[in-house]
Amino acid sequence: MEFMEGKMTGTALAVKYGVRNQRIFEWVRAYQRDVERRKIKPLPPMTTEEQKVYDALKAQNEALKKELEFAQMKAKAMEIMIDLAKTEFGIDVRKNSGAKQQDK
Repeated sequence: MEFMEGKMTGTALAVKYGVRNQRIFEWVRAYQRDVERRKIKPLPPMTTEEQKVYDALKAQNEALKKELEFAQMKAKAMEIMIDLAKTEFGIDVRKNSGAKQQDK
C-alpha cells in the first residue's frame, strides 16, 4: 500500500522489508491481480483524525514495549540478586510454598 499510495519507492520498501526490489514489484502485481479478480476495494487513506489516533496508539505501543523491556530486565536483575544472596551469603530469599509463618 505504501508503494501504491506513493509514500515509498520500491527500493525503499525493499530495504525496509529486507527483500530484493524485484520481490516488491512481484507483490504489487500479485496484489493488483487479486484486487481485479476479487473486485476488492482498497481501503481509503486515513483521515487526519484517524492518522492522529494511529500515531498516538503507535507511540503508546512503543512506550509500553520499553516499559515491558525495563520490567523484564528488572525481574532478571532481581533473580540474579536472589541467586547471589543464596550462593554468597547463604540467605534463601525465595519463599517456600508450604512454609509456615512464625507466631509472634
